[in-house]
Amino acid sequence: MLQKIINTVCFWRYNTHPAKMEHRSRKAVLFGSHLAHNCFRDEEFRRLIRFDKHSEEEQNRLFNELTVTNIALLMLLIDQRVQETSEEFHKEYLVAFRSAVPEFYSAFLRRIHIAEPLAKHWDQLVEMRYDEYSKDMLEFRRRFFDEVNELAREIASDNRAMIFQTVVLGLYSHLMRGKIKKGDPLYLFLQKYLIGVHKGLINRI
Repeated sequence: MLQKIINTVCFWRYNTHPAKMEHRSRKAVLFGSHLAHNCFRDEEFRRLIRFDKHSEEEQNRLFNELTVTNIALLMLLIDQRVQETSEEFHKEYLVAFRSAVPEFYSAFLRRIHIAEPLAKHWDQLVEMRYDEYSKDMLEFRRRFFDEVNELAREIASDNRAMIFQTVVLGLYSHLMRGKIKKGDPLYLFLQKYLIGVHKGLINRI
């Protein structure tokens, strides 16, 4: 009897009805997009990136990278939660949620009347960044495990820390078009910014 009650509670809690998946995706995706917009408008960020020196097209690219990175981060965090979860109801729910995130974002772009060629570009960019960060994370983990430094090995064994470090470096590299500099204040700014994004997204999974 108790198990039946538990199963019923799990069923309702982890229901994968499309309406629920859209609602959860909307909350998480728009949260990340809102923080990306705030970062893009932040005076400190603009000073560090020398915003006024860039063309309008390049400024738009910076915004795109901030937004897409947060969506890719959300997808990576859901993937990790799937791996950590043994409860079948919960796992199925997370897999459905993971699938719904890029679907919601794609539909949202069209709902707000983004031109179709640009919407397709954003769809592709989300998948591109997700694939890139997934591969980079595996490579970084291998390198960290090869280090003698115990702290590096500890980070490599912490999947969430690896996701975070990969995304910070990836975003910084893309914003700078690969022209990274050791000790760059922009990198430190992005670390602090993405800590808030990371925590907020985890709370919405």
